[in-house]
Amino acid sequence: MFNEALKNAPRYLIIRYNSLSSYVWDNLFPNDYRRKVLSRIKTLNERKNEYKMMRSISDEATLLVFIFVINNFFTEGSRMAKKTIDILKEFNVSGFYLGRSFFEERNENVVLGDRLAQRLLALLDNKTRDLVLNSKYIYEILEKYKEIRG
Repeated sequence: MFNEALKNAPRYLIIRYNSLSSYVWDNLFPNDYRRKVLSRIKTLNERKNEYKMMRSISDEATLLVFIFVINNFFTEGSRMAKKTIDILKEFNVSGFYLGRSFFEERNENVVLGDRLAQRLLALLDNKTRDLVLNSKYIYEILEKYKEIRG
């Protein structure tokens, strides 16, 4: 379902998601790990099921890592806009333009990233939201998925 929604996303988001997907897959299920696990399974059908399970875990982790990255992008954007406004105030400059958007005080443009991050996080259940908010780095999220992987 998410992959369908991603088809309509801007190209840079698709590229970022695919890059994260490869990173997560290689981190959670490196070649040597996959070979070791799959070689122990006797039938082709069971190997296929195990591989699908690995993919499912990886896909879920990728989505969460993607949300983590986007959330950080949104909040960092607002943080930097606020900081820029505060610095400009020291020089008696009320705001700045970025393209056609004017940034001043804590107007809608300045806090847009914070609002988008809040809306994104509101879509998650409490446990998932806590994992995103309490992780400082991607590897912390992946460690949780390695525990699931076993």
